[in-house]
Amino acid sequence: MPFVVDVDHRQHIVRSNARTIAELLRYEHIGWSNSDRLTPSADAPLPIDGLIRIAHRRQLIQHVCQFIEPSTLHRSAHWLLKGQQKVIASGHQGRRETTIRTIFFGDTIAEKHEETRIIERERPRIIAVGTRVPQASPQLLSHPLFLGFARGAFQEAIGAARSVFRMVATAYIPFCDTCSGTGIGASGMRVTHGVVAVDPHVIPLGTHLFIPGYGPAIAGDTGGAIIGQRIDLAFNTLREAVDFGRRPVTVYVLAATDGHR
Repeated sequence: MPFVVDVDHRQHIVRSNARTIAELLRYEHIGWSNSDRLTPSADAPLPIDGLIRIAHRRQLIQHVCQFIEPSTLHRSAHWLLKGQQKVIASGHQGRRETTIRTIFFGDTIAEKHEETRIIERERPRIIAVGTRVPQASPQLLSHPLFLGFARGAFQEAIGAARSVFRMVATAYIPFCDTCSGTGIGASGMRVTHGVVAVDPHVIPLGTHLFIPGYGPAIAGDTGGAIIGQRIDLAFNTLREAVDFGRRPVTVYVLAATDGHR
């Protein structure tokens, strides 16, 4: 009598007078193993409905590699001024591999297993954060911009700075486009060393500042190119301005004391 042998959804019509399923498959040279799914079972007699199903077992192994982004750590650094930061380790991506094993019977997923292992550990990005407060020298305390500060109060003012900015600084001299060639800044102050141009939306005019490497300053001017985190430092001579060039600076916005605002 005829039988339909369905092998992974591909059908074969055979005629047989075998006594069991295993015998029929052997006569017809249809391969299978004990790990496959056979319906009815191998030792069962031939089915009355004439349908025999075989779902071969197969395994698919996939390897998926992923990068691990480095974390960022902040470390206190007394060798940096308060508000300054420096990257002391750039960090490195790590890698992990996930092995996915999928078991199929025919085209049906029966099992799925995932196993992950670290191939290379990530190395964190480390940023040093400055904690050192600049020391105020007697010359600094006697600077005309800070005559209103009591002796010793300047150091406290830096320590209690209202805010600290990291900015890009450039240099200018009194007789330039930003001061209209008059030597007078936007606030009406005469431009000299210690008067800086700012974006008044970031630092209001008249604000007292301290800039390591430049000294005490006051926001007394503006400039068309000075927008956002930019600051322009006045120097008395062209040579000083050229030597300073363009560089990143830390800007301390000092707390008001003795009537200074």
